[in-house]
Amino acid sequence: MFIRSFDGLNERDKPWNPCITCVSSDRFPSSLIYPSHTDIYSSGPGGFIIHPSAVSVFCSCYGDCGSQGKSCPTRYGDESCRPGCMHPCDPARGTRNWGCSWYGDAQLPLMQKQQIEVRAGGGYNEVVLDPRPWVAHLPTTIEAMFVVRVSSPQDVKTIKDVHASFLATYGLTYEDGPPGVLYDPKANPTAPFEYFPLSPESA
Repeated sequence: MFIRSFDGLNERDKPWNPCITCVSSDRFPSSLIYPSHTDIYSSGPGGFIIHPSAVSVFCSCYGDCGSQGKSCPTRYGDESCRPGCMHPCDPARGTRNWGCSWYGDAQLPLMQKQQIEVRAGGGYNEVVLDPRPWVAHLPTTIEAMFVVRVSSPQDVKTIKDVHASFLATYGLTYEDGPPGVLYDPKANPTAPFEYFPLSPESA
């Protein structure tokens, strides 16, 4: 499952959109979570669960790609350069690849294999997305909005405000919009999500 945590690299008033004024506007960082690796890049604010139809992978890394510091001469890159990505990893070297990125959707299993072997103790990965399919598929890009167990009351309020703004922007009712969920893999690693109400009047 692909998720994107709030990190400030988005439009201020519409945080489900990429930041169009940022230097890194041609890429959007996310993470892939799966049973043996559930860590995410979030200390409380939460974020979005991404519908698979909106996912187009530039590259991925078993740790942090440092994607904000890696730009290409051409916006959105080309065959010789991918925004947010290091040079391509060599599949022939297996998990012994360092200082590189796994390219495209097809190499995600190789990133996962490397993460499982190299970061067995945990840690988030980074999956650098092409923001164009993300934007093109809105509002269905956002499958759900999540909070985490350590989210503060202010974090929860932020998610509720974002949710309300999202519904208003796309003319959705509360029932038709993306649900809210609590992400808590430590409580239940095999089923880490539970419903979390995001209506303004919910406690």
